Parts: sequence; structure tokens; C-alpha cells
Amino acid sequence: MKIQILLLVLFISITYTRGQGELTVVDHQMTISGTSTMHDWVMSAEKMAIEGQFNWVDADMAKINDLIVSIEATDLKSDKGKIMDKNTFKAIKGDACPEITFELTGVSEVQKSQKNFTIVCEGNLTLAGTQKPITIETIGTWVTPDQLIIRGTEKLNMTTFGIEPPKFLMGAMKTGDEVEITFEVTMSLAESAISGGK
Repeated sequence: MKIQILLLVLFISITYTRGQGELTVVDHQMTISGTSTMHDWVMSAEKMAIEGQFNWVDADMAKINDLIVSIEATDLKSDKGKIMDKNTFKAIKGDACPEITFELTGVSEVQKSQKNFTIVCEGNLTLAGTQKPITIETIGTWVTPDQLIIRGTEKLNMTTFGIEPPKFLMGAMKTGDEVEITFEVTMSLAESAISGGK
């Protein structure tokens, strides 16, 4: 299940061989899903910030610089209601560590086929005050000459970040350790870059 979320900040500069342009977000979805002893659950980030710089040559990505994604702990909302929101906030140490961030450190692989490209991104994820290196594979698709969709999925264990999986109903319900993060971002290219770079 995917739940649309509101993007606060996204600014991506793109350099073309025949011009310059900017991509801005027009649609955005992200979920964090998991299991429990009673039922599966899904959380969404109501607000998120992404900042970065992509360098391109025509439709081929050449380099990604300074990509940072951040989410406020208070903006994670569950489809199971406020009790789970409260317990999740406590589990990820939201008071002491109010921000969840991913900072890109490198790109290990870029592959392209027709309108699609695959990027293997390496970076540091900071969650509940603990920073760990992770690798995320993303897939980009030019659905039109001026519109790009980037998708990705990553699984991780809460205990890796020192998080005890939340419990409910006096311990009768316990969430599973593994969670899955899924995201999809749709971006559009400025008109000046379409005419000059595509």
C-alpha cells in the first residue's frame, strides 16, 4: 500500500550538454511497512525534504552530488492510528533525535537501457541517533521527454539502529524487526531545458 505524502523542499540542478534546467517534484509517495504478531502495518511520512544536484549528459546520468533526504520523526503517521504513532515516536527516540536523514556518499553503479536507468546509491542513514551505511538501488524512468519517475525499495532491521521493535497492549502485540521502505518521486523538467537539452 502506498500513501501520497507532501514534499516540502526539492531542488535538483541538472546540467545538459546543450543547456541547463531544473527538475521539480509534481508527485510523491513513500511508505514504511512492516509486520506484527496481529497484523501488517504501514506508515507514511507526511512531510519530507530532499536536496541534491544531478549532473547529466543528455538522458544519461553522469554524477549525483550532495543528495540529502530528511524526515521529521513527528511526521511519520500509521494506518493503525495514534497509539502506534506514539509508540513508534518513542521507539525511534523522537524527542532526542527528531530527524531521520539519508546522506549520499557515493554511486557504485549506473546502468542505462532505453528510457530506464538504474543507480546503486551508497550513503549514511541516521535513525534514532544511530548512523549506519546502507546501499539503495533506484530505478529511473523517463515517462515523457519532460517527466522523470524515480523508484526504490530498501529493507532494514530496526535493531541495527538500536531500536527495540514497538510493543502494544501490554506486550501482547509486537512488531517485527524488519521494515521495508518504498518510495516513488515524479519530477518534471523546466520548459527551457526541454527545448535545449532533450
